[in-house]
Amino acid sequence: MLVGQELLKFVEINEGSTEHELAEAAGYIKDVAGKPTVQIKAFTHALLEAKGVRILAKPKGGKVAPFKTAVHKSGIVLLGKTYSERFNLQPGDELEIQLLDDGIKLVPTGRKVERNSACSV
Repeated sequence: MLVGQELLKFVEINEGSTEHELAEAAGYIKDVAGKPTVQIKAFTHALLEAKGVRILAKPKGGKVAPFKTAVHKSGIVLLGKTYSERFNLQPGDELEIQLLDDGIKLVPTGRKVERNSACSV
């Protein structure tokens, strides 16, 4: 699944393609009831985020994940299952840490790292 600058370049190169074609080719496909389904909303959100626009989704009932976490004494910050699932993050997925003026942004690189090197604290 393409994200960030990779996604923006991909869309620019494929100008003239439909939203559906772009989303599918960029990897925004999910298996729903045994059938591959193109995830247009996820693609659109990723594209907006790549442009620097962040839209918060309305919670869908049930348990709402807090938008807060704490730094442990070892310096580790836990993301939590809700966020990992929301962004389809799997154990070993590499995240790029981007330092902003007012915070930190985590961006999936699309690469896997070995378990022993996953946490370089």
